[in-house]
Amino acid sequence: MAGNNKRRGSNVVKIRTFRGQMFMVYMILIVFAVVIAISLINAMKKPKLAIYDISSTEMFIGDNYKTALIIRSEEDVNASQDGFVRYFAGSGTRAKVGDSIFSMSDRSDIISDDTLKDNSTFSEASLSKLTTLIEKYEKNEASYDFYEVYDLKEDFESEIVTLSMNESFDMQSKLVGNSDGSLYTYYALNSGIVSYDVDTFDGISLDTFTSATFTRTGVNVESVRTNRRQYKTGDKIFKMVTSDTWYLVFPITDEQYQQYYYDKNAIKSPKTIDFRIEDDNLYISAPYEVITRDGENFIVITMYNYIANYLDHRFLEIAIGDMNQNTLKIPATSLVKKRYYQIPENYVVTKKEAEDAGAYIDDVQLSIFKNGNAVNLSDKAKGVIHHEITTEGVVTDSFYPINALFNDDDYYYSEYFEELGNSFVILEPENLTEYIPSVTEIEGVYNVNKGYASFRRIERVKSNGEYILIRDDSVGGPRLNDHIGLVGNLFEENKIIY
Repeated sequence: MAGNNKRRGSNVVKIRTFRGQMFMVYMILIVFAVVIAISLINAMKKPKLAIYDISSTEMFIGDNYKTALIIRSEEDVNASQDGFVRYFAGSGTRAKVGDSIFSMSDRSDIISDDTLKDNSTFSEASLSKLTTLIEKYEKNEASYDFYEVYDLKEDFESEIVTLSMNESFDMQSKLVGNSDGSLYTYYALNSGIVSYDVDTFDGISLDTFTSATFTRTGVNVESVRTNRRQYKTGDKIFKMVTSDTWYLVFPITDEQYQQYYYDKNAIKSPKTIDFRIEDDNLYISAPYEVITRDGENFIVITMYNYIANYLDHRFLEIAIGDMNQNTLKIPATSLVKKRYYQIPENYVVTKKEAEDAGAYIDDVQLSIFKNGNAVNLSDKAKGVIHHEITTEGVVTDSFYPINALFNDDDYYYSEYFEELGNSFVILEPENLTEYIPSVTEIEGVYNVNKGYASFRRIERVKSNGEYILIRDDSVGGPRLNDHIGLVGNLFEENKIIY
């Protein structure tokens, strides 16, 4: 028994818990969990990089401002005797041949407003005419479209004006018959639009205007319509505009002549020009032609509408532009600014020209300016001659390739070199004149089409605070359906979007 107990005891195995090792494992797991939690919290705190798809819209773009002369077909009507005038037709009223426009009497009381008001009313015949117009519409209202209804409205208003004039005239005739006064009534000799606004250029035509006309010397548009005023023989009473066709004329430069001139006899229909009337913000596209008068060039725009709107004008301020200019719409929040060097065109050289001028060509340096990628620039690559004096007094003139965003007639706009800052000295290749380019800020957006932020310049057209309209054809600018950063200042250039 004792032996058996001994053998049984020798088979007992003691289990070790390794408490020290398990504690270390727990600590590692806790640290790992904390790191993950911190990463998640930071990710949640980080602003979301929202993307915006650029859309387009059509609008008028024009900043070529002109002062245009108005030319109308108009006839002056003057007083044939002395007397007081009573007007029947309002300014802008369309009158037919035979309509009474005004009456003149040697007595002011006969044509006074109070006298006519106390004795005026529509006759049965006049009311019958208005009723006939309404009945005509009621019978055919099912077939009328909007424009026919609008024409009916104009016919109705015109008929009321005509009847009012005739009723006033009849009333005046009765009053004169019961008095010792005389009455002279003027009847329209031609159909047209009645106007009481006169100026020194009344009667001017396409054949009589000159370049001196546009000095506007002595032009003063004023109204001659004053009831109960005593007129003298020969005084202007009103003028009749006898055609709905009118013209806008303005001088142009030789450069604009080359832009707008065309041979009207060589095409079937005249070309049109887009413009905006500044007074009313009215956008119009109308036919035009270019004429030359006394060695100067003018554009003549032919108008067929809106003549009654501008009877009190002899000149109009207009802006020539493009009615169908496509623009892009971007949110104002996407706007960012980036610094660029403004380098005069005559300081920009090719690699070959810089080498011929004695500039040092450093292939290693060139690769640095290409984000570390070794490249072989062609002899036609553009850049500048960088003039540098080291702290030891060593002078180095080396070729710097420029990454130009765009260029205009005078300047190249090159990427700003942070390592050089505002001390970027360049040389003019011909006479080696030193020059420090000015630094300017250019507005733009971050394009993210390729998964990273890339700066694109914009050209503003118009803005309303929330959105900005920009040109769709800017060099180095965004295009329709491009993806851009919705909040531009949250993006970093050349950083991958995630």
